[in-house]
Amino acid sequence: MPGKAFAAHENAPREFLGNGVERKSRTREQIAAAARTGFDYPVSQVGTVGNCTVYYDPSLGPQGQQLADQMLTCLVDPYVAMEAYFGVSGAAHNLIIAPLSGLNDGTGGAYHWGCDFRSGGDIYVDATFADTAIDPVNQALCLYVAELSETFMGTQNRGWGCGSSNGEALSRFCAEREPPPGSVPDWAITAPAWDQAGRPDWINNTEPWDRNYISIGCGIVYIYWLRSLGFTVPQIVHAAGATLAANYQTLTGKTTAYQDLLAALSGVTITSDNPFAARPGRWNFDDLAQQTGAPPAAGNPRGYVFVAQGTQHVVYRNANGHVQELWSGGGWKTDDLTGNTGAPPAAGNPRGYVFDAQGTQHVVHRDANGRIQELWWDGGWHVADLTQQTDAGMAAGNPSGYVFDQQGTQHVMYRDTNRHIQELWWDGAWHANDLTTHTRAPLAAGDPSTYMFDRKGTQNVVYRDTNGHIQRLWWDGAWHVDDLTNQTHAPLAASDPSAYLFKAQGTQHVMYRDTNGHIQELWCDNSWHGNDLTHATTGPLAIGDPSAYAYEVEVTQHVIYRNASGHLFELWWNGAWHVDDLTQQTGAQLAAGDPNGYMFAAQDTQRIVYVGGNEHVCQLWWALPAT
Repeated sequence: MPGKAFAAHENAPREFLGNGVERKSRTREQIAAAARTGFDYPVSQVGTVGNCTVYYDPSLGPQGQQLADQMLTCLVDPYVAMEAYFGVSGAAHNLIIAPLSGLNDGTGGAYHWGCDFRSGGDIYVDATFADTAIDPVNQALCLYVAELSETFMGTQNRGWGCGSSNGEALSRFCAEREPPPGSVPDWAITAPAWDQAGRPDWINNTEPWDRNYISIGCGIVYIYWLRSLGFTVPQIVHAAGATLAANYQTLTGKTTAYQDLLAALSGVTITSDNPFAARPGRWNFDDLAQQTGAPPAAGNPRGYVFVAQGTQHVVYRNANGHVQELWSGGGWKTDDLTGNTGAPPAAGNPRGYVFDAQGTQHVVHRDANGRIQELWWDGGWHVADLTQQTDAGMAAGNPSGYVFDQQGTQHVMYRDTNRHIQELWWDGAWHANDLTTHTRAPLAAGDPSTYMFDRKGTQNVVYRDTNGHIQRLWWDGAWHVDDLTNQTHAPLAASDPSAYLFKAQGTQHVMYRDTNGHIQELWCDNSWHGNDLTHATTGPLAIGDPSAYAYEVEVTQHVIYRNASGHLFELWWNGAWHVDDLTQQTGAQLAAGDPNGYMFAAQDTQRIVYVGGNEHVCQLWWALPAT
């Protein structure tokens, strides 16, 4: 028997797909025991990324193949997130894009075989390209995540029911969370049905099937309520429980889950799955050096998140040139990575990134001889001299590294002593490429910033040239160059840029400080535009390099910078741009260097690290307030 279908119909006596096709109703025991060989549809393989091999039904034609190809670019992140949420390792599985509804509009939902990776590894998702009002990849990703999460439930085997109301609620929560917000179709929203039914108690009780929008709606409201209380997604999922009341008792020690939920919803009319969405968060301050005893910083810190481990990491250079790591998996700790590996001392600021598909961390930096050194972790830390391995040009600036999931490659970009942008890239061995010579791009005056546009299969490198123009090098199978300053007529740059992709909007963004101290935004939907954010927000003038990122969970954008008084300011966008003085809000130490901002999605937190007083590495962090 197949596993559940993520479908449109509530209270169905039999399991329905969106177009009314019936599938036989089945018990949890039948679902868990289900195993399958062969495919339910004719298939054509398009590729493998991480642990997922993607197929499509050839009857879907070129649009089906295009959707399958696009899905390859966005499967690694949700897969790694599920491993972190459930605390178990996944395994190889298949994703099949198929005509479940016959309409190719997503209303056929999705289904899978078995409730864990041992009893089935095939996930079927309805083709979603016929409805021009939706993003086909985001909706297909939403349906995939719903099924993928249920496969992890069975592997975890701690109470989330693959064919029960509590597990169905969790699967829909994951489907709402992991793709860009707003990807879940309207027919999949369940919480209003529970509200309209009088809010019956599906907290102390678990319904042994997954088709009732009332019991599912209760469960998803419960999960969003716990998030509003400050519990992280891994905490909620790890606590598990055969009932949501048992989950609440594990998390809080209380036995009053249903009563407490009703009290939290007093006077609230539920119109979406998350009636707590408007609850504001707040900024907090920590001195990480004081907490950990870490040595003072001699450069600007950089942060990154290791989703599979549920940890965050901050790396910086200390006064002895050692690369120091601050890391947190529940409490902050510190390690001397240079001492651990015997690596040469750093002459610049290190940057870190994670290779999710391989479960490794990487920190790259420039040593005193201009060589690019890689510190990498696979359970223990190691060192490699990438310049020696590739005969690349000597570095004059700080490198930036990232992983291109679609191709399973690593990339390190830096400015060499000839002001060329050099690329070091790995596909099992390290290679070098002079991008300036290759593209005839202008010479660089500062350090590059990098990002990927997975959906389009592109890599992007932006930098400031010697004339103050922002240049973009981009790869779509070959490298090209664009002068974004010429395209947008934006003011000249006086700082290095900070760039990111805003997945929720499908837009690209580059932020920098101009020669008048204004924060300028260059952004691209289908063409590039310019925007003076200082003018738009009346924010104070900036010094140094800004740091920018998108907070996809809340569909917001953020730019962090310091002013001449050492205050850290945030420009943030939720449909319009605003400005906040974070130093004033938190009473934080004044900034002595440039900040670096990043998001920790599993905890729904934003993080900003910087050097404060006494050369201490400090942190500002934003989270929902606990109650």
